[in-house]
Amino acid sequence: MLQLVMANASSQPFLLTNKTFYMYRSNLLNDAMTVLQESKIVSNNCADKAYNGAIAAFGAALIQSGLLTTLAMYKHDSGDASRPKIMDALFRMIKHHHIGIPTPTENESDLLEYALHHYQTHLPLIEKRVTEAAIALKLALRTFKLIKS
Repeated sequence: MLQLVMANASSQPFLLTNKTFYMYRSNLLNDAMTVLQESKIVSNNCADKAYNGAIAAFGAALIQSGLLTTLAMYKHDSGDASRPKIMDALFRMIKHHHIGIPTPTENESDLLEYALHHYQTHLPLIEKRVTEAAIALKLALRTFKLIKS
């Protein structure tokens, strides 16, 4: 399987081979485990069960409402303390894995700001990368002990 990916708006497309694509996915999962700890979602190899549900709800909201609407909902926590940490973790993942989409700049402080800045030219690919990051975070989170707070 070969996948065509645009490096950025000004460059030529390049192909991800099966091996490159597999390595990308493996690195994504490894980085997700690190990002969960950096974002303070996981501490002492334990995580609150609320994060598991919140990441699952993020994926469902993404499919149902689209990227920009979902990011706007998750940016403003509305009483759910886990949402800002999930947004932080997703943005950290995008910073590490931005194949085919622009590299986040210093001026883009969060994922919503980044998506709004690049939505006219890269929104479908950004949505794909965010979806992949959310899946990786959900899978990685399940490797830790989930506790009820």
